[in-house]
Amino acid sequence: NTLVATDITPNRAIVNASYSQGTQTIIGTGFLYKKSSETNYSNQVGVSSSNMFSATITNLDCQTNYIYRPYIYTTTDTIYGDTMSFTTLEQIPPTVVTLAPTNITTTTATLNGNILQGSEQITAQGFAYKLSSASWSDATFISGNGLGNIYTTISGLIAGNEYNVKTFAVTHIDTTYGNVINFTTLSSINDVNGNNISISLYPNPTDKDVTLALEGLQKPAKVT
Repeated sequence: NTLVATDITPNRAIVNASYSQGTQTIIGTGFLYKKSSETNYSNQVGVSSSNMFSATITNLDCQTNYIYRPYIYTTTDTIYGDTMSFTTLEQIPPTVVTLAPTNITTTTATLNGNILQGSEQITAQGFAYKLSSASWSDATFISGNGLGNIYTTISGLIAGNEYNVKTFAVTHIDTTYGNVINFTTLSSINDVNGNNISISLYPNPTDKDVTLALEGLQKPAKVT
């Protein structure tokens, strides 16, 4: 007897069948399957348990109707069940969002992101980050902790430099990236009280007048 297919995903399904033992010895079981729009069947060997057997069919196309029928073969004959069908699901990628880094220091930062699973199981997650002046091909990839909201702390950054970061999620189909967020590590210059000071000189380079900007001062200061 042909049973309803189960565990249907965008590219996989489990087909099922049952049987009643007759007088002949059963040698093997399996399923024939194909797209409903095609002519030729493919074969998948069945796995038996008691009077049931099933098979996991993989590498299917998403949102596609498939036809399948079970069979049992004995020493003298092959017996087929009725034909049934199933339709694979829509493939939905995960939703990946990069959130603003926190706890930024001269050489460290905590990276943050949010991942919402789509139709496929997420097998890896984390962040890619790089200096803004570098290419993404030179980015560093690091795993993220957590479920849904993920995070990780990175170190070894260069003080006073701008970085780019984006969150990623990996499924067995593809890697999905979130938006890119920029952050700048603190400068390594501090006032006498230990407060961090950021110094900018612009335009740079130039052969004319320049502006020297100090950020982070707690009160007026004299520059010499």
